Amino acid sequence: SSASTTSTATSPVAAAAASQRHAGGEAALEALGSLHALLMAWPPALAEEGAAALTPHAECIGVLLSADPRLAEARLAEAACDVAAAALKGFGGHAAPLLLAWAPGLAARFDSSLAAARAETAPAAASATAASRGVLRVGRALVQHGAGLPADALEAGRALLRHFAERLISAASHAAEAEQAILADWFELCGSGAGSCELLAPCVGAVVEAGRCVIGSRPPGHEPLLADDDVAGLRQALVLLRLAVPPSPLGSLVHVALSQPAPPSAAASSQGGAIFARVLVSLSTWMPSWLLGDAASSLWAMRNGHGPAEFGRWLHEALAHADVPRPGLSAEAKMAFAKQLLDATAWSAFKAALKQLCGGKKRGERRVSSD
Repeated sequence: SSASTTSTATSPVAAAAASQRHAGGEAALEALGSLHALLMAWPPALAEEGAAALTPHAECIGVLLSADPRLAEARLAEAACDVAAAALKGFGGHAAPLLLAWAPGLAARFDSSLAAARAETAPAAASATAASRGVLRVGRALVQHGAGLPADALEAGRALLRHFAERLISAASHAAEAEQAILADWFELCGSGAGSCELLAPCVGAVVEAGRCVIGSRPPGHEPLLADDDVAGLRQALVLLRLAVPPSPLGSLVHVALSQPAPPSAAASSQGGAIFARVLVSLSTWMPSWLLGDAASSLWAMRNGHGPAEFGRWLHEALAHADVPRPGLSAEAKMAFAKQLLDATAWSAFKAALKQLCGGKKRGERRVSSD
């Protein structure tokens, strides 16, 4: 039967996980690879049986999930992440015991890998970045397939996603290429759960705050030019703001989050106004003009999705500060540009007004390839 096949495939995992430190991990790596292939082809009708067969080995896999991303066990942890993602995808709500066993290891691995993403050597930074992204693949499977989890596992999943969200707020400020890649995966993960928000609901506020931070912080290095990879997280944050608008369930949650008070350091009273201020200042200063279309698409969708009244309130909050979008712009000029943004009936006119508000085209600028 398929269940006995799972038992056969998982049995070597326990022994290999225990001996991998002495045997170089090759046996465990082979066992995890076989298990992943089996789970990817698992028949949905046998989800409950498959989860039951894998559960006795969940603790061993959980140990591998928390391996240090900087050490030799990193390959094992990557393979374990693939197994965890495939199990959550294939077993859905039946994966509750697995999630409860794996959540601590996933949180620990995310913390250690995110901290190491700014390693001094390129190989170490790349390994840590891959580790963080591997954990987020598990998070994506959780968001997309975890709607049927029972209460205890649902709460564990919420806590895990909230853990990711809170850790990524600090990474979003002055995010270099490694953090930008991780943030891009995170914002894409959040957008992938737009249909069902049971798991994401408690962390939407932190997601919006991370978006505010990455949109308003110029990535370090590569002066004076930026490549696509340098702003991958920023662009995905703008995509999320464009897609997550009412009346979708996720859009309704984002709407509430944008209406909440902004941090004291922000240049607005609400989170929506603070994000608008960050977009306008960044476009007027360091953000290259080839990102204007991304920003305009997000703000246009926000105006249409959240409504002109709310959009106008956030816009006027942002423009009330003297340095937004840049020093020296008179209140009369700001109001004239704001009216153009609010009155625009086409995206092209909206984009043109945003471009003029933020100072027009920058000279001597070109897009840099990430290759």
